[in-house]
Amino acid sequence: MISKNFSIKFYKKFKTTTNLLILLLMPVVYYLLISGFNSEINADAESNLIANINSNSNIKTSASVKPFYSPPPAESKDFINCIFNNSPGDWMYDDQNNICWTIENKIGKYNELHFNTIHTYMDANPYSTGESGTNRFGFIKAMKNTQYQIPHFNSLMDAVGAGGLKGIYSQVNMTNFCYGQSLRYEAEGGNWGFSYGINKGCLEQDQNRMVLHAYANGNCNEWDAAPKYILENITENLQHTDISGGKPNDLGTWKIRPMMKIKLSDFDPNCTTEVARIDIFKFGQSDTPIKSINIKVRNFKKQNGGNYEGDYIEDFNFTDENPTIDLNISGSTNGGLAQGWNDWSPGWDQSCHVDFKVWWYGQTDVWIDYVEVNDKIGEELLNGDFDEVIQQEAREFAGHNTNISFFTDEVTYSNYPCINYIKNLIAPYGGKLTCALSQYHNLRSQKDNTACYVPLMSKLNLPFYDVNALEIIEGLIPPMYNNINDVPGFHPNWKTTSDDNYTQSLQLKLLGDKTSNSITLNENTYYSYPEQQRVFIPSSRGSYIYQLEKAKQQRDIYSPASKIILQPQLQGSLTPDDNDPSIWNFCGVREPTNEELSAQAMIAIAHGVDGLCWFIYHSWYSLSNSMIQDRGFFQGWENQPENGKPWYDFGLTMLNENNTVNCNERTSNLYHQNKWQAVKDMNLKIELWKPTLDKINWQNAYSVHSEGVHYNYIDNIQSVDPSQNGFNNGCYFDGPEWLDCLEERFWEIGFFNDPENAAIKYFMMVNRRCIPKDENNYTPDNRILRIAFESDNLPSAANTWNISEVGSFTNPPVTFSRFYNGFVDMGNNEGNMGWFKPGEGKLFKLEPVVSGGVMLADENISGDQEITLTDTLFTNGFNLTIEEGAKLHFTDSSTIVVDGGFFTAGDLDYQGSDKITFDAAEGNHFNGLVFNNADVRIYHSEFSGLANDTTYAVNTIDCPVVDIRRSLFTAGNDNLKGALNISCLTRDDYNIYIGANTFEAGISNIPFVNIMAYAEVSAPAIVENNTFNSTAGASALMLSGITGGAV
Repeated sequence: MISKNFSIKFYKKFKTTTNLLILLLMPVVYYLLISGFNSEINADAESNLIANINSNSNIKTSASVKPFYSPPPAESKDFINCIFNNSPGDWMYDDQNNICWTIENKIGKYNELHFNTIHTYMDANPYSTGESGTNRFGFIKAMKNTQYQIPHFNSLMDAVGAGGLKGIYSQVNMTNFCYGQSLRYEAEGGNWGFSYGINKGCLEQDQNRMVLHAYANGNCNEWDAAPKYILENITENLQHTDISGGKPNDLGTWKIRPMMKIKLSDFDPNCTTEVARIDIFKFGQSDTPIKSINIKVRNFKKQNGGNYEGDYIEDFNFTDENPTIDLNISGSTNGGLAQGWNDWSPGWDQSCHVDFKVWWYGQTDVWIDYVEVNDKIGEELLNGDFDEVIQQEAREFAGHNTNISFFTDEVTYSNYPCINYIKNLIAPYGGKLTCALSQYHNLRSQKDNTACYVPLMSKLNLPFYDVNALEIIEGLIPPMYNNINDVPGFHPNWKTTSDDNYTQSLQLKLLGDKTSNSITLNENTYYSYPEQQRVFIPSSRGSYIYQLEKAKQQRDIYSPASKIILQPQLQGSLTPDDNDPSIWNFCGVREPTNEELSAQAMIAIAHGVDGLCWFIYHSWYSLSNSMIQDRGFFQGWENQPENGKPWYDFGLTMLNENNTVNCNERTSNLYHQNKWQAVKDMNLKIELWKPTLDKINWQNAYSVHSEGVHYNYIDNIQSVDPSQNGFNNGCYFDGPEWLDCLEERFWEIGFFNDPENAAIKYFMMVNRRCIPKDENNYTPDNRILRIAFESDNLPSAANTWNISEVGSFTNPPVTFSRFYNGFVDMGNNEGNMGWFKPGEGKLFKLEPVVSGGVMLADENISGDQEITLTDTLFTNGFNLTIEEGAKLHFTDSSTIVVDGGFFTAGDLDYQGSDKITFDAAEGNHFNGLVFNNADVRIYHSEFSGLANDTTYAVNTIDCPVVDIRRSLFTAGNDNLKGALNISCLTRDDYNIYIGANTFEAGISNIPFVNIMAYAEVSAPAIVENNTFNSTAGASALMLSGITGGAV
């Protein structure tokens, strides 16, 4: 059936010159149809990035080229790569010489380094009795003024957004009030040890509380009703002395709040019967409390003098007592809770005897729920004293597009009530709050080292946690750096003459694996080892991988909606040794080499973190006795001040040699490596990965040296050392290459799923070895990786597979057959996909070749598959079968090229309603299928989305069989689109059948079905029972050189 708007043109032959022209143009058209590339990133973004890469990899990105940051849709993934910054002080803005320190003036630098998020502190002391904060951004406990302070912080956030960045912002009030402390010691036990280890009485439910009930009449089981301590021995009692002198002011005043009730019938406002006594014990061991607080019946009356009503109360009325009684206790080292505390010496936690014991006099029934102990800020905050100043910050700043969260730094369990209070206070304004967690502080504030992050996570449920995992702090340095002349002598305990010792220290102590920790050793035992041995033993904090895995595992159980942003170590610190000032220690924070920086980032991503946040951008100098920050003034290694011990912190900027502010790029770290460039290159790779990381879901990760590699679809790997000749006779007995022994295959592997396509998988491989190149460009730690795949566990039944490197513009995919049992070779030379530099990580995509590539066997695309071809699929002479229901989407640079073999789309006898779809991926065009010398059978298929460039959906060249039935071809509203372009050149056995199809030509003005035979070729064609529709008089059918057949 042919509509009246169509015309049919029959040409016996073209002129010879026309035929030759078509033949000459065919290779060009063929090339245009099949050319393309494989990329995981947006093409425009890739072009911009490539344009900024010169031969030296000096990537320059101006802040002006990035669009103003716009937050992603709610609940979507958004991988964070963040850099910490110093607190913005008035001195930065008030002196033009210091302006380079401001966030606003560093936007271009952040972009040059390819960070996508910035953080800023906002230092102020909530415990200060004077003014604390800045004129520009506000003071603690004070409302911000609308003329100056609020506009300035909005201006800072505007600058961040204009640079295409997002921000994690501290605030002078909400951030610092999070450090208020409130500890609730439960009477019934539990609560992660923040409870009483000994309770005597009956545990029972009362008024929706689990409480301890002491019976005066003795009718509790095995209860003698004699006076006694009914609550004592708090298990987790370190929080009152864990950060003395730090932000939570342990040395200040604490308020005791025992939540108790008595019988209403026992109450008399004048009764002096003693109910209970709170005995407070200090850090140092003593049988005598430092303070005792007697609570009598009359103390239960209301603060306004009203009668007690029989409910639970935690604030008691002592107005009738003489001498005056209060529920306060000092935290000082002189007569207070911290008396007897000296330092965090090994075993200090076992020496802590802080306790708030409850003595019962046996004269009245008493019910006790808990004893709460608050420091000054915690008490005031939870009383609502600071609501107004916190709400103002949320109201003014929470809604800014760049503000992904407010932030407070490392916190401990005692801070959680204040954090939750502030979180709930700012929520009505859209404010989000997050905090940093640290295993270092966990160990300082919790006796149960195995609890790690659980107590806080179980209470907070924040949007994300910034987990501090600074572990490149105590290990050996590579021996090539033992004697760097322009840096003071590194401490002997950090040096080794052996590359192998450095590698063992890095791999076993610092990076480690999921189980690398010394938690089974108490600190006394750990520190009893000589320092030279401890460089090989994981600390009680646990290794880098232990900490990040523990945080993720505990997050999954106790705070599953939260994200984990890992804080690897960027910085280093140096200070003179206490015993020998000519030797400088790393202050427990050794600066990482560039290779160690990369290894930390890559391992974290392999383990599925949601982002990275690096500490810190600036370098600075300070005095350890005063911690006065001198804004990067360089005093010189030998110029030690008399009033304190110098302390140098090294970030990404230079220290000065002339006592002036310096914000220049730190192109040379302590080891003479270009740190600035290394961070740029590392972050560029992460930036190129980000679209993929935001799409895929982490599955699991393993440390190959200790856990093996036989997981999911990977059977085994070969780790080849290209610096060695011959074979490794320590564990292998044939050559010709040097392969690492199983326990020395220092690789990290991470697995990821594509939620949109179960047949596509991603995996990361990280070379954990980190010895840098020497002056001769030599390193023993380059590695060549080869992978053997488990054919039965590949993610689909496809026979041919591609491995491609995400973010690489130079390495083509490597194709292998599922029937190949050996190790897949991904290249043996530097720059190849299989070559890994020290500390390098690569993200690989594993996909069936039907997504683009060269087939190595017959393939079948099942009806439940939806595939976006990102590159052209070449059948390579093999057969390709597509079942009804399959959906194939094409990009501008992809098609299917069938060269020989059989192409079958659908089943001629199929009676169902499912169709096969061939169309364009969103934002792309379909350039049609190309067939050469193949058997082509297409049934029950729909074609649309063609490029408007004289493009045909099906293009055949010299195909012996072309059988197309019951299919739909749609041109849309363009005029240069066609359905079938069939060319017969040299054969004498053509069989062409076009039947029962629908051709929707729209306004196309090229022949919609074009069948052409050349020279003296005989090409019969049957075209019958088709429907041609057009809105503009298009040519339905053009036949040229066709002999025989019927229309």
